[in-house]
Amino acid sequence: MVGKTGFAPAEIFRKYVRYKPNEEPFTVDFVADVLALRRACELDGDTAMNVLLETGTRIVKKYQVVRRNCVALARGEVEVVKRLGVVAFRGGG
Repeated sequence: MVGKTGFAPAEIFRKYVRYKPNEEPFTVDFVADVLALRRACELDGDTAMNVLLETGTRIVKKYQVVRRNCVALARGEVEVVKRLGVVAFRGGG
């Protein structure tokens, strides 16, 4: 990936995390794609979490209140996705 794009793995992950929410609803597949890219970029949990926090901070700073349409997930699925996401980004998945 790095050779084809010229970007470091963390930069590729950062760009994807910024792009993806605008293109796709937040679903289980959405989370799976982000986690798969994290693994493909060989990022540790702290690096991935820092990218997500930085991206979230930039979005909130720019747009202030952000709402995403999460109707594709049932309430229980949202909780499972949140828990799995935290575990995976911290290196457990």
